[in-house]
Amino acid sequence: MANRDNPRGFEFAGSMYGGSVGAVTLPLLTASSTTITKGDAVILASGYVDIALSNSGSILGVATQSVTTGAGDHEDILVIPALPAYKFRAQCSGTMTQALMLSEVDIEGGTGVMEVNENANTEKVVQIVALDDDGVNVLGANADVIVRFVRSNFADSDVAL
Repeated sequence: MANRDNPRGFEFAGSMYGGSVGAVTLPLLTASSTTITKGDAVILASGYVDIALSNSGSILGVATQSVTTGAGDHEDILVIPALPAYKFRAQCSGTMTQALMLSEVDIEGGTGVMEVNENANTEKVVQIVALDDDGVNVLGANADVIVRFVRSNFADSDVAL
């Protein structure tokens, strides 16, 4: 069975510690002249939330809502912080294999279509923790995986759980 190609960003998937914990959110301000879609990985730039790029070396968190700002405008936005124990669900942009489990890899894509770039490891901002076990998803192209952010404003890759 093939996985659906449906990039949609990052979705909160719980805590590495278990339980039914909900995501904590941070109320922040967006940068001006930016478009952020719910599920986008975001960064902090000059104190404002902006969209993360494939070369972002540190992730602030994941947007919980969509916001567009014009020149000189700043809007309120809620962000789930990229805490080391928070898990997120996202789609791989290529082919996920068993050998990639626990690998630290990059992200890619634009607003609304961010994915895990399982075959790139320059920035190493996310760690693949598991295959999303929803009963339909399988290893291979466009697999959904569970990841955690390991290079963020709240942690770095040397932090152990």
